[in-house]
Parts: sequence; structure tokens; C-alpha cells
Amino acid sequence: MKDRYIWIAFFIVILSMFGNYLYFQSKQLEHPIFLEHYYETYAQEGYYLRFYYLSNKSEPVEVSHVLIDGVTVYPSNNHGHQMWSNQNYSPNYEQEFTHHYLQRVTFSLPEQESAQKFSTNDVWTFNEMQVTFTNGQTIDTNIGEVKVYHERTDTSSIVSRFNSRIKNDNDGYYTMFTKPLNIESITIPFGEKVSRDVLLRVKLNSNNTIKLDDTNAPSNLPLWYHEKFDIEVSDNEVVYILGENLYPFHIDTSDWFKLYIRYNPNNKNYYDFDVKINGTTDEGKSFEYRILTEDRAYLTQQDVNEILAEYQGGSSNEK
Repeated sequence: MKDRYIWIAFFIVILSMFGNYLYFQSKQLEHPIFLEHYYETYAQEGYYLRFYYLSNKSEPVEVSHVLIDGVTVYPSNNHGHQMWSNQNYSPNYEQEFTHHYLQRVTFSLPEQESAQKFSTNDVWTFNEMQVTFTNGQTIDTNIGEVKVYHERTDTSSIVSRFNSRIKNDNDGYYTMFTKPLNIESITIPFGEKVSRDVLLRVKLNSNNTIKLDDTNAPSNLPLWYHEKFDIEVSDNEVVYILGENLYPFHIDTSDWFKLYIRYNPNNKNYYDFDVKINGTTDEGKSFEYRILTEDRAYLTQQDVNEILAEYQGGSSNEK
């Protein structure tokens, strides 16, 4: 009788181990998953692209090289050689989850090869790349959308004072101009792919308030907005949500405005691009001024579960 219970216990342990193994295997990726990135960059020295991907914790891999529209690019921070030369290899990762790592790879686009992409267009746009990992595996993957420009140009001479600060979870850019002008548009790239996760607001001194319609109504705020994102306003200031009915508005040299950029705190994507301010000076000269902004998603385990569920076409409930 005693032996019988021992065998029953033994089979229970075996079944439990087998169940755990099946569960573990169900969480393993066939290949790393790249997240979505919406980047603007320039084919100049000093500009980099950083892509993020999920890999199996049991077998983390780094990127050996990528092929983008026929251009081969090697990582600027390639640690992959360590996997073969050092048995105590420690993976390079940004975040750690139950069964996965969030890893990063950084590239600097080769200037000469990139220049060939501008023969017919002013911008080189790509959405996919072929990735080869240090374990020899090669995949074709979507990475969102990247726009590469030949060089960075803007009319910075019209700005007399500029600084940035972070307060109440808002990126604030305080600007004064050297010439009186009309601001005709303030835009971000990539359309709805980005605009759904970004809120642009402008704070003006009260000299401008009588010229603008109030658009700061709750109906114009995104669903993810929280009152903690409110901007402090003094008696001589007013805040507007940017919309087409605001343009054009006039800024004198004695005026100022602060552009506030707020990202969806639950965003799972990676952003790095310019907010473009376009307009015309009172002298009739067109200008474009650019403000660089970026946001990096900080993922939770639930975020990873949702990403895996979308990728696998099923459900994932890791804790």
C-alpha cells in the first residue's frame, strides 16, 4: 500500500513537471519581436537609431546586422561576440520580465550608402528590415516607420530664447522670437499612428487671448488624459489645445509661447521626431522651426502579455 502512494506521488510530480514544461514552451517566441518605432533622423554623423525587441529569457540573442532597403548596417553597440567567446555571457537588456527580456540595438546609418537613397526623394522612408541575430537566425520584421532626411535644416535665427523643462509630466518648450510673425501650423509626423498618443498644447501670454477661440474643452482631450497633466496658468496666461481653428495666430517680439508635449503614459511604442512650427514673418518670409521630442515606452508585464497575445493571435496571462 505504501509503495502505491509513492508511485502516485511520483506520477503527480512528473505530470506537474510536464505541465510546467508545456506552459514554459507556450511562452517561448519562435523569434524576437520588434516593437513599433516612429522616428525621424538624419543621414549625418551623430544621429542614431535605437530599436527595441522582446527575446526569450532562456535564450537571449543580440543583433548581428540588419539589411534596410539593400543597405547593410551593423550595430554601434554590438555585444554579440561575447556569446561565443565567454561562457559567462550576460545579456544586454533594458527590462526583464517573467519569460522575456526587452533588448535594444543601436545603429548609425552609413552616410555614403544612405546618400544614394536621396537621388529621387528628399526623404528615405522604411517600415521593414531584415534582421540577422548572433545565433544565425534571420527574420523580416516590421519596425513601425522611419523617415531619414539628408540633413537637418530649420530657421533657428528667428528664435531669441529657447529652453525646455519638465513639470507635471509635461515637456515644456519656452520660446521667444526675434521678429513679429504669424504661426500658421504646428504639426507632428506619421499621422494618426502618433497623434493618438500625443497631446500638443500651447500656453500664450494674455495679449493673444482675444484673437483665439477657446478649444480647451474636455471633448478635445484624449481618453487617456488625466487631471494630473493639467498645466498651471497664471492670470496673464491661457492654454489652448492645438487645432486648425487656432491658425494663424500672431506673435510679436514682446510675446512668448510655451509648447507643451504630453505622451500617453500607457503607450507601447517608441517616438523620436520633430515638432514643426511653420509660419511667415511680417516681412513675408516663410520659416520652419523644429523642436525635437522623444518618448520611450516603459513596459509592464501586462503590456508584454498584450503584445504577445497580438503576435500569437491568442491570449497570454503571465504574472
